[in-house]
Amino acid sequence: RSRQLVEEFVRRNELIPVLYRSQDGDPPSLWHATDDFRRNILKINQDTRTGVIVVSVTWTDPVAAADWANGLVARANEMIRERARRTAERNILYLKKQLEQTSVVDMQRVIYNLVESETKTLMLANVREDFAFVI
Repeated sequence: RSRQLVEEFVRRNELIPVLYRSQDGDPPSLWHATDDFRRNILKINQDTRTGVIVVSVTWTDPVAAADWANGLVARANEMIRERARRTAERNILYLKKQLEQTSVVDMQRVIYNLVESETKTLMLANVREDFAFVI
């Protein structure tokens, strides 16, 4: 549901001319195009019981609609994966500094377990394209 995601998607895919092809005059701003896309074209529904999120795009061209829906999910995955990668890297650096500052064996063991967990997150973020969402 991120405005930033949709705005970036509209900008990267140069959708303003496509969305307003039949309109005369100057096309709307990126802000307005993003708002129109989110209100009129993009639908996101989440089943709270199962956690499944359905992303659908309604457009005159069904092939373009499918491409846009898949592209939005792919970009969301990319953004979440990058955020997880950055966070895990920061956490690992912090934990390594904490390791240097403690000589208590039990604390070191706890920190090593946390480093292991963050390393797993980093590994998954680096290798899985469908990090958060599966198409």
